[in-house]
Amino acid sequence: MVGPVNFNKSLKYWQQWISYFPVKWHIVKDLPNSLLEVKLEQGLQVLKIFKEESRKQCILDDFDFCEDRQRRIQEKKAKQQQF
Repeated sequence: MVGPVNFNKSLKYWQQWISYFPVKWHIVKDLPNSLLEVKLEQGLQVLKIFKEESRKQCILDDFDFCEDRQRRIQEKKAKQQQF
């Protein structure tokens, strides 16, 4: 979420949602809803953790570093296999 929930606004094409909140998508993947069912109490606990966490970085910030490291490891293994 990148903003507050607006309970006065709804979306025409998602009739079951009675509110609106802006989001920034990091990963988009089609999964069956049954795999992600979260009860209200647990969902609120997760949101509280995100809200109270002061760090601004996320794993997405580390992708370039991880990809470079993986590339170096693979290159090293390829060189070792040549000898």
